[in-house]
Amino acid sequence: MSDIIKINKVHIMFEQSATFKNEFNKLGYNATTYDIENQFNKTDNVVDLFKEIENAYDNKSSIFDSISSDDMIVAFYPCTWFSVQNELIYSRKVYNFRNWNDEKIDKYISERKRERERVYSILLKFINVVKRKNIKTIIENPYTRNYLLYQKEMKQPDLIIENRRVLGDYYIKPTMFYFYNFEPTLFSNFIQGNNESLKIISKESGINRSLMHKDFANNFIRKYILGK
Repeated sequence: MSDIIKINKVHIMFEQSATFKNEFNKLGYNATTYDIENQFNKTDNVVDLFKEIENAYDNKSSIFDSISSDDMIVAFYPCTWFSVQNELIYSRKVYNFRNWNDEKIDKYISERKRERERVYSILLKFINVVKRKNIKTIIENPYTRNYLLYQKEMKQPDLIIENRRVLGDYYIKPTMFYFYNFEPTLFSNFIQGNNESLKIISKESGINRSLMHKDFANNFIRKYILGK
């Protein structure tokens, strides 16, 4: 268990909803968001994070120039290519394939695998950058049969939450977190959220179903980052 850490500024990456940003702000921390999209009109810095990561890796000008070792990054790294749903795609049993010929299916799967390798290589560059700059960083991804769990370059997750509802989230959704340049705290107390909102969110689809509840964000920050 790590000591309580000091944080100058929090940089929330790949999260458009600003849920974690708002909870950091409530707890007295200056937080800002970055994403290539702004569907909720809450992204402070609309920027291609993949390009910024590659620029930083190559020692070119990037947003990382203004992020110091006194800051923290919380990154909800895109999981589209890593999640368990890809197993169904690669098995060729996807419903959308029913009217496709073999050539079209093969091409789609091949392109998707190439894109996965590209996105994975950028993740490794991201990790290299934050290590090199000694920036306290958390990288989040789904836990269940995730591609990252089987890659030799990736360490084992530092934190696995099997049931996010215990900390007040909408869904169970097992999730893993990689910590770099610091360790998670293990404060035992937290406030359980009111999951009446489950009835609402369960009717949503698409990006809305990936949102995290503010109670989960608050509990996570206090329990695993601030230790209070």
